[in-house]
Amino acid sequence: CFTLQMKFNFKQEIETSCDRIFSWLAEKESKLPQLLYSSVDLRESNFKIASIDTNIFPAGFNNLCRSNIESICNQFKSHINTNFQGAQSILLFCEDHTRNAFYLENIYQLSAMIKQAGFDVTICSYFNDHPDICNSTGYLQFKTANDNDLTVHCLYYLIDRLDQFKCDLCLLNNDLTNGDLAGLNQLDIPIVPHPNFGWHKRQKKIH
Repeated sequence: CFTLQMKFNFKQEIETSCDRIFSWLAEKESKLPQLLYSSVDLRESNFKIASIDTNIFPAGFNNLCRSNIESICNQFKSHINTNFQGAQSILLFCEDHTRNAFYLENIYQLSAMIKQAGFDVTICSYFNDHPDICNSTGYLQFKTANDNDLTVHCLYYLIDRLDQFKCDLCLLNNDLTNGDLAGLNQLDIPIVPHPNFGWHKRQKKIH
């Protein structure tokens, strides 16, 4: 009963203080350079909530509240237009989790939001699990967890055709755990978030 009461009071305090909380966040954010996106893992006990990990390359876009999508698209568009003026075509570089239908749904929803914000988007990956694809068709088509069709290209296939393939900005959704930047360093376009935010360069204990 004590734990339930604590949780209820905590929730109520947040709800009644929303305006003050958002005002405080806006003041702090205005003084700092902002990441394009991120998420934070939280752990809760009956007397505290603590952040234990900051994800610079977040998944879970398929779990966002649908009522927030329009606001998210507007913020994405504002960030890109402010920081990367003239960018129209975005290369979305994702993980090689091609067997994880829920991760694919996450990428599908993220790409849909990018399109809704008014940008072209091409999805690509290293395809380490499908190396032959990079030398043949150059892409694979998948079904996501919600039965959506998703086309993912091989990064190297696109690099070999840079004269035909043009992108203005690379959006990373790959945590680069093994530090493999091959291919990415051949792209002569801005990459956000910066590859140095990958887990090969930072540790969770100092997230």
